[in-house]
Formats: sequence, C-alpha cells, structure tokens
Amino acid sequence: MRIACKDIAHEQGFMVGDRLTDVEAGRQNGLYVIGCAFGFAQAEEFAGADRIVKKFSEILTMSGM
Repeated sequence: MRIACKDIAHEQGFMVGDRLTDVEAGRQNGLYVIGCAFGFAQAEEFAGADRIVKKFSEILTMSGM
C-alpha cells in the first residue's frame, strides 16, 4: 500500500477493510478508513476507523469523505 500511495498520483483516498491490519495500514498512509463490521472481525478492530459500515452497500451512499 505504501508504494501505491507514493507512486500513484492522488489527492485523496480511502481504505476499506475488515481487520485491524487494514485500519492500521490506512492510518499509516494518511487515508480515510472505512471499517466493515461484518464477517469475522471483532468490534475493537475498528477503533481507529473514521467510519464503520454494517453492509458494503452503505459505502455507496456515503458523503463527507
């Protein structure tokens, strides 16, 4: 992820993930983090997320990112 963020021109981005490592990677790379609270993840894994969704379709209607 760090290579992609460095080598690909971008003004902003976001990380969507369902594990603590996804949240950490997004944070370390300055991205807006969306935690997916479905599947096997525990609630505490999303402590550092900017937003948490319970269904993937919720991402499509988000504003303010």
